[in-house]
Amino acid sequence: SMFCRSRILSTIASILLGLGTLEAQVHHVERPDPMEVYFLADVDRLGDRVRVLYQTLPSLEQQARDDWTVNVYVAELHADGTVKQQRLASGQRRYGALLLRRGHDELFLIPAPGAPGSGLTQPLEVRSTRDGSLLSSTEVDVMPRVEMGVGNIGPTDDGNLFVLDVNSHDSRGRSTGIAWHKLSPRGEILGQGTYENGGALVGFAGVFPAREGGVGLTVTSTVATNATQLKTDIDNPLQRTVDGHTVKAEVFSETRMLTTDALGRTRLVSEALERTFMWDASPESSKDAAPEKRLRMAFESMQIQEEIGLEFGVRTLQHRPDAGNDTDRIRPTTSGYATLAKKTVRRDRVPPATGPYYLGIGMDGVIQRELYLGPLAEQIGARDFADFLPTSDGGFLLVGYRTPEGTRREQLHVTRVDAEGKPNSIVPLGVRGWRLEGIAGTASNVWLIGHQWSDEHRRTLLVLHNVDMSVAQPLLIADRAVAETPVPATVKAMKISAGPFTEMPPSEPTDDCSCSCEEFTELQKMFEGIQKMSDADKMELVSNPGYLKQIECMATCGVAYSQCGMP
Repeated sequence: SMFCRSRILSTIASILLGLGTLEAQVHHVERPDPMEVYFLADVDRLGDRVRVLYQTLPSLEQQARDDWTVNVYVAELHADGTVKQQRLASGQRRYGALLLRRGHDELFLIPAPGAPGSGLTQPLEVRSTRDGSLLSSTEVDVMPRVEMGVGNIGPTDDGNLFVLDVNSHDSRGRSTGIAWHKLSPRGEILGQGTYENGGALVGFAGVFPAREGGVGLTVTSTVATNATQLKTDIDNPLQRTVDGHTVKAEVFSETRMLTTDALGRTRLVSEALERTFMWDASPESSKDAAPEKRLRMAFESMQIQEEIGLEFGVRTLQHRPDAGNDTDRIRPTTSGYATLAKKTVRRDRVPPATGPYYLGIGMDGVIQRELYLGPLAEQIGARDFADFLPTSDGGFLLVGYRTPEGTRREQLHVTRVDAEGKPNSIVPLGVRGWRLEGIAGTASNVWLIGHQWSDEHRRTLLVLHNVDMSVAQPLLIADRAVAETPVPATVKAMKISAGPFTEMPPSEPTDDCSCSCEEFTELQKMFEGIQKMSDADKMELVSNPGYLKQIECMATCGVAYSQCGMP
């Protein structure tokens, strides 16, 4: 059957991916201090270098002694795979915020409150990333109520920084507004702004560099007692009728992206990237109904909640701590901004909609693309994706963990998606042995950044994994049948299930490939034998020119092979 043939092709593709696992250059970065605690502070690309800023701290056991230190390092990662590290500071003063100064070989340091030498004001230090020399130190007191530290301070692409604060509260002391200042490296105020949303409870999660000297952040608005309805861009409340009774929903909270200009003035507030509802799904009319009717009404109400969730883009952003305070990993792209998200609906929905998404946000704050990554994740054996990197050609790279078919161990991968939203190649990496924290670099040369505890050194080490994308393999994945049910208007699904990831060349025979079913049968036998090989034999096979020729036949003859066995 067609299903069986597709299954065979998919299995062969999985074997290919497993065989093609290439160990890229991995660095476990040693350092001249024995402190056990590691903290990634910032990651930035400057020219052809990727810079990684991190801090090492003592464990509780080490703090009980007097010989502990706090150390600040910058590791410079070069396109040729080399790593150069410099210790920039060492002492018993902790830093509440560490940021690389964008566009300069410098960094910002702000001591943590209560650290030795700190007082009512906080010193803003600027140091060289070349040798750690102190370039300037300024006492900053622009916001007496706020302590500058992780989560409320961020860099801008013009070499300055932003500090955020809560500026208004309701009667219960909850935040109803936020404020920010843009500062120069010497602490001068270059701009400022505020954000409120009609009395709603307002918060922010992380800061990231926006365009042209601005800042970006995610702002969350939640219903408060003095704001019974959230100010939103859809009808509030929403109403739908089910079997003669009305189901009502009010928007309870929304998360949006806010960006500013170089003077700190609000430039745009995006449409809702996250949205939650309060449902009145148990109307009075259901109380006197028969049990079976109440059950039916409850089920129909759940269906309406799901439909409204899809209609209005109910999703969850990837809320995770990240280098540079970029909590939600919103990043500039060639056409605006982008982030990863998830949707959760019934898994039996046709077409499927639950799983990971890529959101492309335009310069006007409107979601331009909502690419469904679920089929891709399923095909390569991944549940979701840990991080992404926009590329200059309008596409992006995805990184995360996958469990290839026939294995049980999670492996890292980097997958390339082109500007049209089509996945076209993958670099399978080694078995998971360290914690991934981020990705940086270019479309051709990528650095994966993370950490791992070392029993040998008795401390956590920075781990850097250099990936050469020129060795990426085409994603040779068979067609899968899909239902013809149209995708909801807000979901522009990737056409992954409608065809192979890469355009198959014509199936005419070439000098090396007959594209015959006999050849396909021989390939199947070869792959069955590969599964029984040792790892050493597999690695030797990968470099065999004859094997590589046979792999080329898989791409050249994919269409012809898929017809084998058809009447």
